[in-house]
Amino acid sequence: FMLEADETYTAYELQLHDRIEYSVDMLANPLAIPGVGDLLNIDADGKLVAGGAALRVVSVRKQRLPMMLSAAQIAADPQFMPDAVVMIKVEVVA
Repeated sequence: FMLEADETYTAYELQLHDRIEYSVDMLANPLAIPGVGDLLNIDADGKLVAGGAALRVVSVRKQRLPMMLSAAQIAADPQFMPDAVVMIKVEVVA
């Protein structure tokens, strides 16, 4: 699924060594894709930023299957991303 702008979502408290995967849309600078081993933080806007110490990049891969753009549109007008999306898996390290 994909988070939508201006929507409220449930937050989860992450623990040391938890892993979570984000699309490049969650990067503060989507053109600067991090590499495995890079350290990141989350800024005040909820975006991933380089130069942090809280999250370590575990993998960077292309999503192989198309993803739904909006769960609300499943019945009325389902839409899929036509291209592979780059996904970044991070691990909580601090």
